[in-house]
Amino acid sequence: MIKLNKTLDKIFPNVIIKEAGTYTFINGISSLFPLLLIPLITRYVDPFDYGVYAVFLVGINLIMPLVGIGIETSSGRKYIDKTTIDFPSYIFTAICITTILSLSLLLLMHLMSNLLDNYLPISREWYPQWIIASWSQIIFGLVLVINQMNHKPFNFGLWRIGRNTLIYFSFFILIIIDSSKWDNLLNLVFSSYTLIAAIGLVWLYNKKLINLSLSKISATHIFKYGLPLIPHMLAAAVITASDRIIISNILDEKAVGIYTIGYQSGLVMFIFSQSINRAWTPWFYERLKKNNNDENLKSILTLYKISLLFIFTGIFLCLLGWMLLPYLFGKIYLESTHVFYWIIFAFVTQGLWSLVSAYLYYTGETIWISLSSMFAATLNIGISIVLVKNYGLIGAAQGTFCAYLIALVFLMLITLKKAPLPWLLIK
Repeated sequence: MIKLNKTLDKIFPNVIIKEAGTYTFINGISSLFPLLLIPLITRYVDPFDYGVYAVFLVGINLIMPLVGIGIETSSGRKYIDKTTIDFPSYIFTAICITTILSLSLLLLMHLMSNLLDNYLPISREWYPQWIIASWSQIIFGLVLVINQMNHKPFNFGLWRIGRNTLIYFSFFILIIIDSSKWDNLLNLVFSSYTLIAAIGLVWLYNKKLINLSLSKISATHIFKYGLPLIPHMLAAAVITASDRIIISNILDEKAVGIYTIGYQSGLVMFIFSQSINRAWTPWFYERLKKNNNDENLKSILTLYKISLLFIFTGIFLCLLGWMLLPYLFGKIYLESTHVFYWIIFAFVTQGLWSLVSAYLYYTGETIWISLSSMFAATLNIGISIVLVKNYGLIGAAQGTFCAYLIALVFLMLITLKKAPLPWLLIK
């Protein structure tokens, strides 16, 4: 173990190793809950009920960009400048904006409910829960990003693990008492997200990160930084949601449930890459702020090393899944195994995209991030429809991989052109 640590110290900056290791441990513990539940879900939860539950979660991902307009990302960027701005006012302004947008969207959805009923699989009675759960996720995201940018991975972990403990322990109880019908699962998500958001607001206030004063300058920055990101966030949500929506329409809700199990198992790669990226982002921002050749060279060299780490980790996870997943999933969900392989490499690609996009997030040129995602999402819908019709569930996973690969190639071309960094490792 000591030799391994010394080797890693030579390859990666110490702060990235330390924080990435903590984030990996945290995310590993957080992901342990859903993984432990998989054998129970695949045996005691009807695929239809689990499919509706999955659609509800997808809906939250689609709503969040509209009510959040990227305030977690903009707040994380502004945290670097917290000594020169009124950061508590910035956070309060951000919360007010997301609250107003949430109420506006709820009103709009009710006005359009007759039309939406023809396309949404969940009825209008659930619109308030959908909006409030999405708003709650924005508040939770603010708490997480502040801890991340403050180099507090342990505190970050307490929030992540605490929330997942609440959600999945409650899920476990519903399975035990044979009450895991779709409406109970949706109420579980709503109540858990709302409770955690309320605790998050109290935490922000107690940490003096909210000072109950609105700032026009902060609001201007939030909209200027976040509005160009809305297409990106919607496109990312579309990439995530389109597979299940396409499967639901071409196949059925049962197929959605089976696909979701394979997708969730593949999230282990996303969790790993996200852990590294959470440590990478503040470290990379600090290097860019110093703006000298040595730091820039160090940044690019580290980026290349992390990229190779993602690729080899993806290969390892596929081999591990090949050996273990047929026993874990059981007969009903066995087809989920093949979905898993494609999702693993979809998230390898997505992890590489996150590494490259960090530069444009720092400079605020977020329009290019949106263009890459929109281009990928548009192609993804057509590709996924063709693949699902020809290959079923696996086609949806293949479509997700293609979408992330397209986004990565597009963004790499833009970043290589715009970023004055030593990409060839030459000063």
